[in-house]
Amino acid sequence: MAQKVFIDGHLYFDRDKDLAMREENAKERKALLEKARKAAEAEKKTGEKPGAEKKPDGEKKPEAAPPPGKDVQSKAPPKPPQPEVAAAGHLD
Repeated sequence: MAQKVFIDGHLYFDRDKDLAMREENAKERKALLEKARKAAEAEKKTGEKPGAEKKPDGEKKPEAAPPPGKDVQSKAPPKPPQPEVAAAGHLD
């Protein structure tokens, strides 16, 4: 098994660092799983997600803004094209 991997002089893998990081990752994973479990229990008890805002009945949510670069279309139908009128004095 490789102890270290170098590509073009750059260290990409070190087994000693990997083993040390595994312990830290295991602790972090355990803490995150515990936090998720507690949030799921709280959601079961109250019936809503933690951190969700309650709004009074009848109050509407604001509409989401269109994504950048997208044109906002108006709700009015487009106007039909106007016929071109010849300028006076240029009739042949």
